[in-house]
Amino acid sequence: MFVFLFFLTQQSFAELSRPILLQIAESAYRFTLGSIAGAVGATAVYPIDLVKTRMQNQRSTGSVVGELMYKNSFDCFKKVLRFEGFFGLYRGLLPQLIGVAPEKAIKLTVNDFVRDKFTKRDGSIPLPAEILAGGCVSIYP
Repeated sequence: MFVFLFFLTQQSFAELSRPILLQIAESAYRFTLGSIAGAVGATAVYPIDLVKTRMQNQRSTGSVVGELMYKNSFDCFKKVLRFEGFFGLYRGLLPQLIGVAPEKAIKLTVNDFVRDKFTKRDGSIPLPAEILAGGCVSIYP
């Protein structure tokens, strides 16, 4: 704990060399990039998430009691494509993006902010500062 307190009391090189408006602009830029990264990542994995959710929520259908709508994940994927088309794989993506994009943006911005505060003049970051930056991001749900 003493190591972390020692780093907190020291002023970083980055803080001394850049005006506050530039730091704010950099944080806004990083927030925007984090939002884009989160949106791209969520969009890429959404079809897999949709298939997983449909498999979990499937109800028995048909005339035979206990007959399931999907046999396996591949069957679910094929049926969604056949009956709903390609865009059926992305049905419900917007609410996911509304939640994921800001979350990723906040996490990446906080990590970069903490790392900037502990960057030394030679550009290195001490290991305890790296751990602190990761910990600050991890406490956010």
